[in-house]
Amino acid sequence: MSDSKGKQGDWSWATALSGAVPPLITPLDDAGHVNAAAMDALVRYALEGGCSALFVAGGCGLGPWLTVEQRGEAVRAAVRGAAGKVPVLAGVMLPATGPACDAARQAEAEGADAVVVASPYYFAVQGDDQRRHLEAVLRAMSLPALIYNIPQCTHNVWQVETVAALAGETRILG
Repeated sequence: MSDSKGKQGDWSWATALSGAVPPLITPLDDAGHVNAAAMDALVRYALEGGCSALFVAGGCGLGPWLTVEQRGEAVRAAVRGAAGKVPVLAGVMLPATGPACDAARQAEAEGADAVVVASPYYFAVQGDDQRRHLEAVLRAMSLPALIYNIPQCTHNVWQVETVAALAGETRILG
């Protein structure tokens, strides 16, 4: 795991990922946009509670169901609220490699500190498919990534051999 300092804050990945990293909901207003005031309050609450990083656009945050615009708004609002105090991890857990790469580029453009990548889903995939998926996401942007094994949602388990093969990649945080 890389232990570099955050780009804005005084945190390190080792410290950030050893603490509490809550998956945040995505508060939406009646028009379907991210409710910025509610997101600010949520981030403030998480930080005051001692969280060491924030996870946006994951399953609890409707990540796979958000529109491109909503995903950008959610990451942007969390980054603004975190103000560099803790890293912001953005979920790019989409069913295929192309959309996951697009979401990773967007997360980077909106200021996220890392992305969280799940296995592609809908169709069954094997270890080589998962490896190529994650490698494509890494090529699409310069942020580090976390591998997220969530088979109850993807129906594809990350194989130990695949994760071991990817562990040598310096941008894989865990």
